This record gives sequence, C-alpha cells and structure tokens, in this order.
Amino acid sequence: MVGGENGQDDWRFTCFYGSPYLKDKNIAWDVLRRLSYENPHPWLEAGDFNEILFGFEKKGGGTRDQGRMDAFRDILEECQLMDIGYSGTWFTWERGNLPETSIRERLDRGVANEKWITLFPMGRVQHLSFSMSDHCPLLISKDYPKSYSAQQKFHFESWWTLEDSTGKVIKEAWEGNLESLLQKLENLQRSLKTWALSIKNKREDRKKRANWLRLGDKNSAFFHKCATARRQKNLISKLISEDGNEITTGAEINETATTFFKELFTSKGVANADKVMDGIKNIVGKNVTEYCLEILNGEKGVEAVNNTDIVLIPRIPHSSTLVNFRPISLCSVIYKIVAKTVANKLQGVIGSCIDRVQSAFHPGRLISDNMLLAYEILHTFKKKRTGHKGYMAVKLDMSKVYDRVE
Repeated sequence: MVGGENGQDDWRFTCFYGSPYLKDKNIAWDVLRRLSYENPHPWLEAGDFNEILFGFEKKGGGTRDQGRMDAFRDILEECQLMDIGYSGTWFTWERGNLPETSIRERLDRGVANEKWITLFPMGRVQHLSFSMSDHCPLLISKDYPKSYSAQQKFHFESWWTLEDSTGKVIKEAWEGNLESLLQKLENLQRSLKTWALSIKNKREDRKKRANWLRLGDKNSAFFHKCATARRQKNLISKLISEDGNEITTGAEINETATTFFKELFTSKGVANADKVMDGIKNIVGKNVTEYCLEILNGEKGVEAVNNTDIVLIPRIPHSSTLVNFRPISLCSVIYKIVAKTVANKLQGVIGSCIDRVQSAFHPGRLISDNMLLAYEILHTFKKKRTGHKGYMAVKLDMSKVYDRVE
C-alpha cells in the first residue's frame, strides 16, 4: 500500500510478471484475478506481462495468436483494469540486432482501475531508453508536471443552433449593447456561455456515440473513463527540440511551439458555416458588414481581429517533435470574411500570376494530376533499356514544403 499525499486516499501498487510460457498463461491470469477480488482500493499494476493486447504491438517474427491477445484483454476487462497510456518508444522489448531478424513487442505496461485513474487522471508510464536489459525501464508518473494554465478560448458550438432559444439570447445580447462591434462580440460571448451552461444539464447530449447512449448518460462512469482516456491521449507531455534536448515543463513547451510555428508561418520574402449562421445573420449582419467594409476600404486596421489560435493535431501516436504535429489555424469569423473577400477578388487574375506547372490552388487544376505524371515518368524510366543517356528522379520531402508559407 502507498500512503496518500495531501489528503488523498491510500492506493495499492502491484509489480507483475507474466509467464512467457503458453502453458502457464492461465495460472498468471488467475493470480491477477485473485488480486482484483481482494482489492477495494485504487490500484495500479505495472510490469512485464509477457503478452500484447493487439497485433500492432508486435513487429517482426511470427503473428501472435489471436486467442492469446483476446484472453489478455478479457482478463483486464474482468479485473476492470485499463491501460494508462505511455510516452517514449513504442516497443518495450526487443531481440535480434539485424533488421531481418529483429523482433520487437510491447510486453511491459501499466494498468489501473477506475479509482486510481480518477485519483491520478494524468498518471502515465514513460518508456525509457534500453540499457543492459532487453526490456526498457518504465518510469511511472502519478501527475503531470506543474505547468501554465491556458486560457479557455470561446467557440460557437454547432448544437446551439438546434435550440429554440438561441436566436432570442443572441438578439437580446447584441441589441442590448450599443458599443463597438468588438465590445458587442465580447458581451455576446459572455451571454452565450451563461446560457449554454444553464441548459447543458437539461438537454440530451446529441453528440453521444451509440455506445454512450447504450451505457449511460453523460455523467456515467463510462463517459468519464472515455473523457480521461481522450485527455491523456491529447496531452503533450514532452517535446524533443531540434538540438535533441527534452522539454517537459509547460511554459517551455508553449514557448518552443510558439517559436516553431512563428518561424514556419512567417514569410521570408518569397463545418458548414452558412448553416451555423442561419437565423442570426439578420441580427449581427449589419454591424459585421459595416466593420468588414471599413477594413477593406482602408478606414480601419485588421489588427484587432487578426488573432489566430494554433491547435496541434498529432500525425503519429505519442509525438514528441513538433514536425510530427499538424497545425490547425483557428481564426475569427470576421477575419475569414475579409480574407475570403480578398481571395474572391483575386480569382479573376490569379491564373496569370500562377505558373502553369503549379497544379493546385487554382480552379480547374488538381494536385492529383501529379500522381499520374509521376507514374508515367517512372514507367518511362523502367522501360528504357537502350542508349547511353540515362535519367534520374529525385524524391523530395514535399510535406514540409507544403506546410510552409513559400
């Protein structure tokens, strides 16, 4: 038993070793089953289970028998244990030095019951580098390191348009404020937040998946386990900088990401929006139109609305370098209207500004045409058998070029 800190409950920690022999698997699972029956406390269990949950947790060698993986999943479900996630290398065990004979598997993990996950919602396992053993060490963290508290940004929920009282709330908040457009928007945000909070517990959650509807309402234990798992999956616990240093504190992660994407998106000299806005355009449309026209006519600067939030979407699981995150830009609707107006004006002359070899960002041109062209070129290379003149194809990393301004 581990004593609780700062008034927290005591919790139980178990180190587990599963037999590597198939004939002893059931004995190991029976031990795990008995431990769960005798445990009313928050429980964390970690160690070498000598088994994998899914086929993708193994690389190289023969295919793992599906029945063995099913038995492992069944015993964890019976004991009400869930994988708490990890960071670091994908596999925890490896054998063989040559690529053709190497076998790697995720045999080591940490699992916990609902009470432990509720007690330590940010608890996770870190896979450290291999040393003398063929298993990598596991570093268990109960809590995520102290970091900055990011301010929650306002965003308009699409389900608000399904409520009958939405239009009334918007109209009262908008017409009750005679200040500038930006002040009207701030007042509208506060009113919508208060309104949404008051009705959130009274309406049925229309976004629930079929299993949520089957297993309980949004306050059920199943919902909270799903929310906790999603929060752990989306958490950026560390980053590896370009010089190889590991960054773990929240402030440094924020600073590193800001610097990276500022450089990425800085030029060096080279959902159905209409449906969401239905029913409220007649309330806010006049003020928004006047404000946008003032910007387009040069009477007002765009700085006040030119604020964009960057949301990072991981390209691969457990990303630790910024190049493996896909940035999504979330800018204000007013800025989008201004930018779209300028873009529409440019459509009449953009054809003369973009070279013919550019196969995207222009009506009538498809970037997929490049695939056909590349196939024909490589086919020509393959069929060439005579002559002294050769050809060469160079494969470039176009993903990074595509993500940049130029």
